[in-house]
Formats: sequence, C-alpha cells, structure tokens
Amino acid sequence: MISEDGSGKLMENKIIFDTNNFEGFISERELKRAFREVEKAHKLLENKNGPGKDYLGWTDLPENTDEKLLDDKIYHIVKRENF
Repeated sequence: MISEDGSGKLMENKIIFDTNNFEGFISERELKRAFREVEKAHKLLENKNGPGKDYLGWTDLPENTDEKLLDDKIYHIVKRENF
C-alpha cells in the first residue's frame, strides 16, 4: 500500500480484527482454533504452497507485473473497443 502522504514509501498491510462483539456467539476456544486456521492459510499463501499454488500469481501484484504483457493486453482492448 502506498502511503497517503504521497511519499511512495510502502506501508505494512494489517487487518485489525475486533472480537468485542463475539461474546455469547463464539467461544474463546472456537476463536483460537479459527485464528490457528487463518495463520496456516496465511503461511500457505505467503509461501505459495498447498492446493491451488499454481494460481497465486496475484499475490505478487503489482510488484511483479510483466509490463510488456500488460501493454499488449491494453493495446488489444483499446483496439477492440475503438478508443
């Protein structure tokens, strides 16, 4: 994520998960189990392992974008749509 101040410095992406309203619906034990599963899934995505690992190219976007391929796709779309 690019910083809002326009500095161009990358900021660490974080998701804040507020569990305050879970009381009475999800037990602490269930919540801990769910967090463990989320952590496992996150590691699989980061390491590009597990089922579907061949389809994780999106995790590197936009850093690892093939500029020539992108330019070719834009060219064909513009040509097709008569822009």
